[in-house]
Amino acid sequence: FGSSFALGFSAMLPLLWYIAFLGINGLSLVAVTGMLTFFWTRGSEFRRRLLPRQLASLAASQFLLHISGICYSTFEWRSQDWEEGTNETICTWSYNIYRVLRFVVVLQESHIAVAQLLQARRFVRALAIFDRCLNLCWVGGLFLGVADSLMDPWTFRRSHRCLPSRVDILSIAAISWCFVVCGVS
Repeated sequence: FGSSFALGFSAMLPLLWYIAFLGINGLSLVAVTGMLTFFWTRGSEFRRRLLPRQLASLAASQFLLHISGICYSTFEWRSQDWEEGTNETICTWSYNIYRVLRFVVVLQESHIAVAQLLQARRFVRALAIFDRCLNLCWVGGLFLGVADSLMDPWTFRRSHRCLPSRVDILSIAAISWCFVVCGVS
């Protein structure tokens, strides 16, 4: 009885992981949608301030990140049902989109942390210049995501998984940068 239960449970693990991941992404998606609705319904005076604009931009990138995460996890779960060429294409594109959005989110979180530090130190002129740089987080995230995709392409393996060819150095560096910036601020 014990070995057949363990065998059945191990066969269900990918499905359970997918349901858990989908649930977490689904809840986050609902929360981010609520946040976007909140910012959209506020007046233009509210949306002109730096922090609400930062949070609205972060919510928009988080929304897209969670949508791409759901697509990527669906691919991981159902990849054995598709042809080999289709798997490679879906693996490459779905994870590259996810990586670009992950860099956008990391840069936006760093932008919020630096802005809070500038405000706490009362660097008003630097804050005014920094206020105009919010859109550069999207451009920088796109650039870093494309560079990361070219440096370290993910490919579909026989184990029905989308895996990197080596350690993802650029992602580690960007996320470490975000930790340091948030920790200092």
